[in-house]
Order: sequence, then C-alpha cells, then structure tokens
Amino acid sequence: MASTLRGMVWQPPDSIDTALDDLLEMRQMGVRVIRTPVIADTLLLRAADLLGIAFYQDLPIANLPAPRLIDTLAFAERELMEMLRRAGRFRSARHFGLAQYVDTSDPQARSYFERLVELIRTQGPAGSEAYYLSRFPNDDLCDRTVDFVLLDARQADPVVLLRQWSRRHETPAGIGAFGAPLRPGKEGGWLEVGTPSSQARTLENGLGSILDEPNMPTALFIYRWRDAKGGGSGLNQRARVEGVVFGLNGPVVYSLDRPALEVVRGFFTATQRVFAFDAGNAGSETRSAALMVLIGWLLLMGMGMVYWIAPRFGPLSSKYFVRHDLYRESIQRGYDLDAGLNAVIGIVLSLAGAVVGGSSLRALGRTDTLSTAVSSWSLEAQTRLNQLLGEPFLLILLLALCYGLWLLFNILWLFFLAGRRHRVRAQQALTLVVWSRWAVLVLMVCAMILAALPPKAATALSPVLLFIWLCVEIVATGRMLNDFGHVTRVPMQRAILLGYGAPLGVITVLLLVFFVGGQAELGFLWHLATRN
Repeated sequence: MASTLRGMVWQPPDSIDTALDDLLEMRQMGVRVIRTPVIADTLLLRAADLLGIAFYQDLPIANLPAPRLIDTLAFAERELMEMLRRAGRFRSARHFGLAQYVDTSDPQARSYFERLVELIRTQGPAGSEAYYLSRFPNDDLCDRTVDFVLLDARQADPVVLLRQWSRRHETPAGIGAFGAPLRPGKEGGWLEVGTPSSQARTLENGLGSILDEPNMPTALFIYRWRDAKGGGSGLNQRARVEGVVFGLNGPVVYSLDRPALEVVRGFFTATQRVFAFDAGNAGSETRSAALMVLIGWLLLMGMGMVYWIAPRFGPLSSKYFVRHDLYRESIQRGYDLDAGLNAVIGIVLSLAGAVVGGSSLRALGRTDTLSTAVSSWSLEAQTRLNQLLGEPFLLILLLALCYGLWLLFNILWLFFLAGRRHRVRAQQALTLVVWSRWAVLVLMVCAMILAALPPKAATALSPVLLFIWLCVEIVATGRMLNDFGHVTRVPMQRAILLGYGAPLGVITVLLLVFFVGGQAELGFLWHLATRN
C-alpha cells in the first residue's frame, strides 16, 4: 500500500489526554492520515505535526441538495477561513473536506466548490488540498473542482466503487470510509454477521483486494477508530437505526480492542496479511426492528383476546362487517356500545399506526433517504431524530400519541359537525371513529413484513406503504362520515362535504407547503434513486 495514504476516521474525544493517546497509538499502527471534523484545538494540531500525521478535516455540511448547498456558502467561507488561518501554522491541517454526501450529481453545486477552492488556492498555505465525500461514483459532476474525491464504502465493495469511478472520471479518488458493522455483545465466528470476527474478516478481505488493485486509491480511511458514546456521530443515521457500531476500539478502555484492530495494524505496517479466525456457524442477522414486530404480534393477540373476553365485541363486529345497516342502528340506539371497549380499540389502533409509521421511518433511515429529506433541519434536530430512530420503543410511543391525537381530532370534529340540532354522544362518536379504521391493523401486518426486508427493498416500499395509509385514512373518513350522517340524521351533504372539506383543505395546504418548501430535497431524493 506504498502509494496509498493509510488513514482512520476519528472523532476526537472530550478528554485531551485520551485524544493524545489515540494519536500516538494510531501512529504506532501505521496510520498517516486521519479524517476528522474541524479541529480547533492547537494542541492536537501540534501533536499531529510532531507525529507526522495529517488531518483531513470535514466542514460540518452534509446531505444537502445543490440549492441548499449554495445557501450555506457564506457559513462555509467563514469556517474555511478559520481553518486556513490555522493551517498556516500547522502542516497537519492542510486538507479540507468541503462537504459530505451532498448532491454532486447536480451541476448547480459546482459554484459552491469553485468558490471554496478559490479561497484555498489564494489564502491557503503551500500544500493545501480540497476534497469532498461523494455518493455518486458514476454521475458525479463536480469532481474537477477539487483535488480528489472520497467515496463511502461502508456498505459497498471498495474495489467496485473505485472501478466505477475510474471508468467515468479522471479526478483521483480515495475511500473515505471502509468498515464493517458490529452488533454490541454479539459473539461467534466470522460466518455470523455482526460479530468481532466477522468485522475483522471483512476488513481483511477488503484491504487485501485493494492491495491487489493496479490502480490503488489516493487515500484509504478505515471507519472508525473508536465507538463514540451513544453509538457514534449524530449524523450516522444508518448505524443508529440498525443498532450497530463500527469502531476498532470500545468507547473508553483499550482492553476492548477487537480483532479488526490487529488486521488493520498488520496491513498498515506491512507485517501481516493473513489472519485466522474461527468460522463458527452461519446465523441469520438480527435486526433492531424486532421490537416493532413483537409489538405487532402482541397487538394482534390482544385483539384476539378482546374478541373472546368482551361480550359486546363479537356482536358489533359481526354487524359492522356483515350487516352494516344493523351496525348503524346499534350506534343510533346505543346497543352493544361499550366506552371502555372502544377506548381499548382506539389505543390498539394508535399503537398499530405507530408500528406502520415507525417501520416506514426506520426503513427510510436504514439508507440515505431520510437523512437527505431532513437535511435542511438544524444539526441538533437531526441528532434528536437519529436518537429517536435508534430507540424503537420511544418512537412507537411518540407516534402512537400522534395518531391518538388524530383520532381525538376526528371525535371532536364529529361533535362540531353535529352541532346543537343534531347531537351526538361521546360514546357514539368514539365508536364511529375507531370502528372505521380496522384497515390500519392490516397495514400493521405489512409494516411488520417491511421491518424484516433488506434495507434497499424496505426503503423502496416504505413510501408505498405510507401512501396506502393515506388512502386508507381518506376511505375510513368517508365511511365514518357516511355512518355519522345516517346515525345523527345530519344532512349527508353537510356530513360529507363539510366533513371532508376542512381536513382535506388543511392536508392540501400542508402538502403544498411541503412540495414548495422541499422541492430541493425532493430533487436530491430523485437523484439518489436514479443516479446513486
């Protein structure tokens, strides 16, 4: 690997002593370049100069479509000028990552990189270089503005990525992140995904294949040196959703070193290329979405128990699905109505809707889709979303609360539609709202299947599931309003037109705001789907 810079992705710890120990140990294992966030601590920069290590510092700009990228130019210029001033005093700080995973397949993004590279050329010290991390090995249109480009190989074959790039581009390319996921606490041989041995074997095979390539990358960064507290970077959405880590070390102590560390040490110091690990038995990969599947099964079994235990559930359900006219008459006259039973059904439906929404969001979060969709949010908001996606139980509770509020809104809306002339009792309104939404349980079963699919398939199908859910809500609202008109004697025109009009008007306004305000993000998502 003589012509390839050997590097590591590193998040500097809060403790300066730990950070200095990290730098020393990385230097001893052959690391010469380290990809980091912006480093303002001059003590770390001075230590890197003494150790002969170069920092490749990434500006905090990620996952943006081209128009949003242009909007951040003023902020990027200020940050870059600070970095350039420090670079004049430290040789280790002369490599500048201008953006991460932005839409470089859009030619509008060129002006952003051209402006920042011009600053580096005119204001930076000798030896300064510019790069960015790209998601588009085939369709990148901004590569000629920088010195080299880095590609993300955490979920891809690095050699395949480099070959794709070289077929379309003349700009040098490197691997910005190459690693293998590790499920904390999982043990076994390398045949079982997520074990320390599996992580080590993946790195061994990947590094070996890169060494055998005629055209080796400009730089190779292993992802990553140490597991950060809380599961990693706030922007590392995929790792949070999957419940995995990538570090060669544990969070704090060196006694948690993993076999992958020895593999990287062997390749980087050119002392060892072949390693022996116990193969173990091939096992199925577990997913952190198992909690949602479990909740789904509990809800289905709970509804089965309610059917057998609650005396009024069976008669009313038979009327709803078989003799709908008798169902309306039961509500009108108050037969077979049970406020407690209907409240339980409402809670079950809220949880079922939460499973549908949670599975869809986590499916989008297992790829780049969701991080791109929320790229205009603040970093703090994105971090909170990622933390929520990594906690399925909390996500279910929050979404269940939201869907429960939607059901409550429908109940209050029926009271408004009835007015003073056509009164509706709370028990009647509750029954009309919850019994019209049984299809949500069917969607929940589909969401349980979605949670078990591979990431790409789940991401492709989750928008379809959400669209079907929207259609189900529209149909359920129509059924509810139709039953409401028959039960309360409210004129059907008022029940349907006014009942549909206000909610659909609000939804239409929200959709228009979303499509107009999120046009840039939608374009980026389209590019990811068709060009990535």
